[in-house]
Amino acid sequence: MGETKINTIIPACKNDSDLLCLISIGTSLHVLSDNFPKAIEKLNTSISKKHSSALSDYLRRGMLYYKMGQYQSALADLSQVISQTRQFPSAYLYRGKTLLKQSSADYAYSLAQEDFQNAVKYLKTAEVDYQLSRILLHQIDALALDKQKNKNRITSFKQNYKKH
Repeated sequence: MGETKINTIIPACKNDSDLLCLISIGTSLHVLSDNFPKAIEKLNTSISKKHSSALSDYLRRGMLYYKMGQYQSALADLSQVISQTRQFPSAYLYRGKTLLKQSSADYAYSLAQEDFQNAVKYLKTAEVDYQLSRILLHQIDALALDKQKNKNRITSFKQNYKKH
């Protein structure tokens, strides 16, 4: 099932210089077919282009490494993401899971616990930001509606004023 979808995406990409295609292939191979090595290959090529969404590629690749049991590589990629931004709570989640798989030392458990707490904290922050943005959009819509009502009132007033 997934292979058919992937086979329609791959020919559409002319070469490895098409960045969006590389990202699409890497993600598709990961999600649709569990062809992790091929997905990592495409993500490696995409990351090498040093584009603006490379952190997303590092995150995807780190998650793939985790799923493949390559915990050291996963840890490197996930730590790269966390060092650059806090906008990916899943990086904390997967790094915590990786730490638990990689070592049985007490410090690994405490680091994993800290990562899980950060994942929850940033997920909550993202949810709060989302809800605030919805409220702001609602307020903007209300202001626009008020503005339209006021405009209609002014137009009506002007028309009535001209009649007198």
